[in-house]
Amino acid sequence: MMSTTFPHNWYWIVGGAGPHLPNAKAKHPAHTRVFSSAAMKYVPSQDPEYLRWRKSQMDITGMKEPATRIDTEENLAAVLKQHSLGDPNFGSDSGD
Repeated sequence: MMSTTFPHNWYWIVGGAGPHLPNAKAKHPAHTRVFSSAAMKYVPSQDPEYLRWRKSQMDITGMKEPATRIDTEENLAAVLKQHSLGDPNFGSDSGD
């Protein structure tokens, strides 16, 4: 079930594991950040807005991790462009 906030206020886990699922092959193994389409940049996985959104989406969908997993920043940029959301700021490392 996709929320009505998709994709304008959505979060993505880029490159593999989620913020609570370490993946040694991921660019950021601990995944201490997620990409926010509302902010158009990475935010820390403990960001209050993300945590509120995550809880809300968990309540709606019943999913343990509602953020969408996507394999690369390039593919995420294509999704954002498809929905006319502008150019993402992938250089922001606010969660590291």
